[in-house]
Parts: sequence; C-alpha cells; structure tokens
Amino acid sequence: MHHQIKTFAVITTLSASFLLSSEAFAATPGEMLEKGIYTEETKGDLDAAIQLYEAVIADGKNAEAAAAQALYRLGQCHQKKKNQTAATIAFERLIKEYPGQKDLVELARKQLPAALQVGPIPWEENEFLHFSFKLDSGVKVGAARYFARKVEVEGIPYLTVGCRSFVGRNSSSEVWTELVTFKPVKSRWMHYLFGEAKALYREGEVEVQLNQSEPSITKLDKQVWDNEQVVHLIRRLPLAPGYKATLSVISSLSRGANVPIELEVTRKEKISVPAGEFECFKVELNVNQTFWYSTAPQRHLVRFLAGGVTAELLEIGKRAEQPTAWADAASGLKVTLPAGWWVDKQDQKEGNRAVYAFVDEDGTGLNSIRLQPLDGTQEKGVRAWAEQSLKNEASEHFKNFAVRADSWQERTISGHPAVTSLAEGLMGEKEQLIYTTYMLTPTQKLSMLTIVPADKFEAYRPEIDKLIESIQLP
Repeated sequence: MHHQIKTFAVITTLSASFLLSSEAFAATPGEMLEKGIYTEETKGDLDAAIQLYEAVIADGKNAEAAAAQALYRLGQCHQKKKNQTAATIAFERLIKEYPGQKDLVELARKQLPAALQVGPIPWEENEFLHFSFKLDSGVKVGAARYFARKVEVEGIPYLTVGCRSFVGRNSSSEVWTELVTFKPVKSRWMHYLFGEAKALYREGEVEVQLNQSEPSITKLDKQVWDNEQVVHLIRRLPLAPGYKATLSVISSLSRGANVPIELEVTRKEKISVPAGEFECFKVELNVNQTFWYSTAPQRHLVRFLAGGVTAELLEIGKRAEQPTAWADAASGLKVTLPAGWWVDKQDQKEGNRAVYAFVDEDGTGLNSIRLQPLDGTQEKGVRAWAEQSLKNEASEHFKNFAVRADSWQERTISGHPAVTSLAEGLMGEKEQLIYTTYMLTPTQKLSMLTIVPADKFEAYRPEIDKLIESIQLP
C-alpha cells in the first residue's frame, strides 16, 4: 500500500506496576505465576496480570516451567484484550525460547494464526487499477495505478506487482514474486525526492538497502510479505465476513522492519465510485487503514482510506503495449503517449489554466504541460516569453538554475511557433536537467516541463522528443 506503514509497540499500563510491591519481588517465580493466574481469572484485572506474568518471564532462566506458563498466560491475556499481535508475539516466544516445555509449546502453536492460504490469481494479465486521490476536503492531490504482470528471466517466470503514483512528485514500487506461492523475491521502492529502497529476499533473511547506504540484513523465522505487494496479496485471500488474518510485512523504508499487520473483513457494503457501483468486502487493518475489495471473482480494489487520503477507482484497464493517442476534449490538446504512460489532469484554481501530468512507467522523470489563454505576456514572441517564464519560475523550484545558452532551438509544432531549451539546477541535493518547450497558438500558450536526474537524461530524452513532436493544438 503506496502510503508508509509505521511500526508500533505494545504498551502496557504503568499503573499496574504498583502491584509489584517489595513483597511481590521477594516471591518465587511459581508464587508470582499463581498470583498472576488469580489476578487474571478471579479478579479479572488483565493489566495487573500482564505485569505479574512479565515479571515471571524476566526471571525465566531460573524457572523455565514457570516462565513458559507465564508466556502462555500472557498471550491469553492479550487475546482477551483483543490484541492478537501481542498475543502472537508471546506464543512465538514460548515456542522459540522453551522448546522443552512440549505440552505448552503444542498449546501455543494452536493459538497462532493459521498460515495464509493464497488463492488463484484473480487479475488479468497486464491489468491496472487507476485511482484518484483526494483529501477529506474533496481536494484532488494526485493519482495512482496499481499494476500486475508476468515477466520471465532466464527462462524462469515471475509475477510482478506494484504501484505507480503521482502526488505532486513521482513514486513507484515493484515487487517480484514467485509465480505459484506469491512469496517476494525482490522489491524496489522509489520516490523522486526521498530516493530509493531495495529489498532482496533469501531463505531466512531479507537484505535492504536505502539509497547508497550499506545494506542491512533482517533475520526471518516465518513467511513474510513485502509492503508493496500487500494490496495485491489481499486480493488472493479467502475474503468473507468475519475472516481474519495476520500478515508479517517487511517495510524496506524502515530498513527491513518486520511489521505485524492484522486484517479483518467486517462486512459487505455496496459503494459507488467513478468506475461504477460495486458490492465489496470491507477490510479493516490495525494500522488505521480501510480497504474495499469487490466480492466479484476479480477482487478489484475499489476504494481505500489511509493517512487522511481517500482513493477511489476510476478505471480498470490493461497496459498499452504500443504508443497510444490521448486527447482532452475540453482544451483540444492531443498527444501520443509512450507505451505504459498515462495522464493525470490536475485540479487548478487559477482561471482557465489547465495542467496535465504525463506519468512515465517507472518514475524516471517529472513531466507536465500547462495550457493558458493568451494574456499579453507573449506579445514579444515565443522566445522572449519563454525566457521570462523560466526566470520567474526557476528560482522557486531549483538552486543554481542556469539555462544552457547554446541549447535554445526554434521549432514548429502542430503548425505553431515554439522553442525548446535545456537548463541545469539542483532539486534538493540532486542535479537535474530541465527540458522545456514553449508554444504559442492564436488563442492559447503551452509550456511543457520535463525534469530528469542528470545521469538519466540522455536515455530519457528520445521518448520526450517523440511526445513533444506529437503535440497537437487547434
């Protein structure tokens, strides 16, 4: 899910610790265990019982049987408090640390969540789900496409799933998974400003690297899932009202933190989104996120709420394998998009201005076109207007901005006068190349901006040049 999951800790109340008086500390582990059982079952004070059990566990080296019993009881207390994550941690500790307590280990195993049953692939090959993101106020802040497809490397087939989003800046993620089990093999998450995180999954461990830092390794003792595949993973679960599951999720952005995520299908609901009306399973996650998946066999994600943002399904489609024509009827703008690219029209408050984000497939560059009615700023010609616009706007976004003097080119695009130029500048601490196009028509003015990391520009430019040449305006 394209929004960061935060690790959380189980917090017990400090007030109960006052029950551990000097007399209590002097008690043996067995006596403390009995007092904990009495406090839990007779007095019904779960928080106080948890404190007593934790005291027994802390002295586990001297009383293994009592410590194992306390861990089991601790897990039960957390279950009564409906904190399955904390309960699971207690039961797993018992199994790992006290294998000799066979009867308790067997009981603990029965309390663990059942292994996930991953069902058949419900999506079509090359499918995408296109979403619009809005704040609670209704203001649109961006868009995203969740995708799924098959790839083959050296004769080995893989599934890849991920997300390509544009919320003011580029973000993209992709997870390579085993074809049958859906277990993650490797993943990549990239944000235009924050950098890149990579994860490599091996037997019993995951290696994570953030940008150019030294990789870190997290040991694993259970099946885990990559954070960026969870949206698709839920589509493959046996969803039904009352269904519950706990996912062990690796967050590469948190250097491989293993985050337990509890989910529950609370009910069925009919909801309407721009893509249509759907009967859905409402899926609640314990990280304050809610998802609606269609009850149809395809299990399309239809809506989700996370971090103050509402995402609603706009379109279900398939990736274009060839360049495709795109047009906006309102402005008359037409272009030919490279394969896999898409357009997000931005909400604007300023007059008749229209702004379009042209979203590439892997998040390499930022591309936008702005259309405005003629307003007098262009009276001295397209070159003078372009130079003034760059001077006015560049300082807001870049440090050390400078246009390459020999890069100006006069062009004719769609029968209209135009100029292009290439500039350099820093966005944050990263060197960028800024490729601009300015064009005038009898009624409108168009400016196109492409921002690309300097080391990727030459490989990226041919696609942008094709897009520029394809621009049509009346």
